Amino acid sequence: MKRLWWILLITPLFLQGQPRRGDFTGSWELDVKKSVNLPPSFKQVESFVLEITQKGDSLTVIANMTGRGPDGKVQAVPFPPFIYVMDGKETYRKDSIRMSERWMSANWGPEGKSVVMDTRALIKQAGKPAVEFSQHDEWKKVGDSTLDIAITQKTKGTDSVRTERRIYRKIIGR
Repeated sequence: MKRLWWILLITPLFLQGQPRRGDFTGSWELDVKKSVNLPPSFKQVESFVLEITQKGDSLTVIANMTGRGPDGKVQAVPFPPFIYVMDGKETYRKDSIRMSERWMSANWGPEGKSVVMDTRALIKQAGKPAVEFSQHDEWKKVGDSTLDIAITQKTKGTDSVRTERRIYRKIIGR
């Protein structure tokens, strides 16, 4: 009986020591003016929104983009969902829209307030040699209304390194 009493007494202390995870749930729109070094293709983007659902240690991210196509008409491009499980294990995903294959892993950052993602990608375009690169993303919330994503890409077989910073604003009421 005393043993049960001690377990009941100290259990809350252990639970308090568990890091509280950041909550990335919501609709987040890219702030093109505040973002830095976006790819040239983003000059045609009118809206880029991330819909993020968080359940336990996984994030489901659906990106939706609208922008002007080569014909000058506005086009909507829904991307397939990305599911990131914060266990550090590598997962595979084939993306038929961007003609790519991706191997991804994700972990909570220090203190569980950020997300760190590492990706290896192979992109194949008709008539061009395949391109392989690695990408490291760090997601951080700044207050309740800003999501800051730092991206570093390294192209395999070259010393090419590309960095960018994407700033998203939370869409309230969505």
